[in-house]
Amino acid sequence: MTRVNWLDLQVVDLEKQSRFYQQLLGFEVLQQTDARVELGSQGSKLLGLQSGAKSPADPRQAGLYHAAWLFPRRADLGAWLRHSRELGIRLDGASDHGVSEAFYLNDPEGNGIEIYWDKPREEWPFNAGKLAMVTDPLDLDSLLQAAEGYSWDGFPPGGELGHLHFQSPRVEETAAFFESLGFEPTQDDYPGARFLSMDGYHHHVAVNHWRARNPKSQDSAGLLRYSLTVDKPKAELLDPLGLTCLLG
Repeated sequence: MTRVNWLDLQVVDLEKQSRFYQQLLGFEVLQQTDARVELGSQGSKLLGLQSGAKSPADPRQAGLYHAAWLFPRRADLGAWLRHSRELGIRLDGASDHGVSEAFYLNDPEGNGIEIYWDKPREEWPFNAGKLAMVTDPLDLDSLLQAAEGYSWDGFPPGGELGHLHFQSPRVEETAAFFESLGFEPTQDDYPGARFLSMDGYHHHVAVNHWRARNPKSQDSAGLLRYSLTVDKPKAELLDPLGLTCLLG
């Protein structure tokens, strides 16, 4: 089964970033050294943090647009919303995409984050047989009502890294790399972006050119590597963004 397994970020302040993700998403520390922290849930790695960056992520550079954390139930997302308010977390956006409901924010070093749940597939919007994701306002009151009686107890069982969204000045080249791994376009009429998936999912990866203008600096915070499970032999590849893609 196709899935996005985990990602590694290069960070400026390892302790601050580790604490942020533990508080925000309820991740557990799986391994820790002076230069690296492995975070995850129920013993499985989801996020690696590695020291070495000298400056925060630059929104104009190619690399990660956001890492998207998928919760299994709508109640989980509503409980997380209450949790984020209790923490005083600043959210940058909230949208109903037809296929999902999602929140957007940045970590302290400028890495994009999406937190979402998927609607049942039979409710996904299609137009002339093609997926037709939208960006509509999210009904926060309804979401909170769905979470009544539920509490936030950390990263929910069944949660996962749902997809990775990249940014690049060369969208077609980056999309072609993922197509070479077996991903297929799911929606190619969304302005400035391509969405790709396997197994009929709305997207496992996406790439846009909305703000990326420059290649990523080695010294800035951001994505270093990521792991995908696809129907390919294990391999270590370099993608068009200069990032390490691990298959297997």
